[in-house]
Amino acid sequence: MKKILIAILMTGLTPLVCNAEMPFPLLSFNVTIAGDDFGDDGDSSGPRGTIDSPSVAIVEHTLYLYDGCDNTTLRLISSDETVAFSTFITTGTTSVVLPSTLSGKYRLEIVKGNITFYCYIEL
Repeated sequence: MKKILIAILMTGLTPLVCNAEMPFPLLSFNVTIAGDDFGDDGDSSGPRGTIDSPSVAIVEHTLYLYDGCDNTTLRLISSDETVAFSTFITTGTTSVVLPSTLSGKYRLEIVKGNITFYCYIEL
């Protein structure tokens, strides 16, 4: 729990932003860190830097990727904890079209190494 709290405090919480470069409101992500990556020396003070949250917006079945998504894995997890959709996001990808057959509530995850950014969306 302490690691999750530290990770949440270390993220620059993504505000709802609309401007010419980002015409849609951004999703607000939570963050989890898998494993104990704070060293073997007993230092549990947590990471020393900030973790930048991805900048992502959604309109219908299209995700618009503005920043922080290069070389990550994007997943949609259904309410029964199964992976409904997964794709690797390469450098320069600006949008992902989700299958139109998907509907309902999903947990959207963007995974960078041992860090998972997540939020809940409805399609």
